[in-house]
Amino acid sequence: MIARIPRNVIKDLRESLGLTQKDLAELAGVTPQRVLREEQFVYVTPSDSILAALSDRVLDTDSVSITDRYVKARNQLHREFTEDLCTSPFYDTNMQHFVNYAVDYWDALSELRSPTRMFRESLFEEYGLPKSAIKFSIYTGMHPGTLSDIETAKTDWAGAAAFIHVLRTNLGVPGSYITQLGILHDQYFMRKVH
Repeated sequence: MIARIPRNVIKDLRESLGLTQKDLAELAGVTPQRVLREEQFVYVTPSDSILAALSDRVLDTDSVSITDRYVKARNQLHREFTEDLCTSPFYDTNMQHFVNYAVDYWDALSELRSPTRMFRESLFEEYGLPKSAIKFSIYTGMHPGTLSDIETAKTDWAGAAAFIHVLRTNLGVPGSYITQLGILHDQYFMRKVH
């Protein structure tokens, strides 16, 4: 089983205060979307305004301790996810299968699809995880907006450094597979642009 998402200090404190995400967003002067994303561990650290809104309302809690707990839980999630995924049986065989799937079937599809999305969805599906981009972002630490830019061909492979880093570091994908995905992505990018 892939690592479970640990408890999030932002969510725990918000709920202990009886606040909705919208309530906390209003107190902090941010959007409810920002609160949601912080509760999903999308950001490396919580925003200063959310930290201030929480630490002002919770006794014996300061922004440094909130940040430390948030960062620790986020790092734990990514470390456990990487360990669970990369040490699972047949991981290397499955990884080759996912790349082959993208390479072999991408060009034969009746509609133009992102090869990186095909790879991401098949990987998560194999391990029983939701195929959503948000879940991928939560488990790998990649910002969902950056992932979206790659999967919608707003950037070529040279601009996909964050995704390449996740593939190499978080998912342990061999360089040759990353190169194959890069070639496909650039073909996708060229077709989408023209």
